Amino acid sequence: MKRSYSAALRFEDKLLIVQRAADEDFLPNYWELPGGGAEPEETGIEALQREIDEEIGYTFKAGEVAHPYYYFTYGERKEETHFMVWVAEHITPKLNPAEHQEFMWASREDVLRVHMSDILRESCLMALKMKRAS
Repeated sequence: MKRSYSAALRFEDKLLIVQRAADEDFLPNYWELPGGGAEPEETGIEALQREIDEEIGYTFKAGEVAHPYYYFTYGERKEETHFMVWVAEHITPKLNPAEHQEFMWASREDVLRVHMSDILRESCLMALKMKRAS
């Protein structure tokens, strides 16, 4: 089964979402959380860090990755885990244009408005409701 990991990068009351490239075969122009598939030898955190670096050019700082908060499967084909990541500063992603065409620091209203899957919308809204542990 394919394993996939995504990051809900949160700064204050906004969540970083990215828009898939227009020429993607699967869900072109959809908005999503950055992330992707794990290599067989990778742990979830290793895959998450690699994918975030590849997709938006960001390297996590110590203590930013909080915990997995959302998990779902696509039958026996794929399982996906979303991690909450509290970023200390407003970052400007360096998008890989082969994968994503745009980014947005999204509010709850933005998440409700943009074109994304229902499962991902639920995950994003959940991440926006979470309180940071002190």
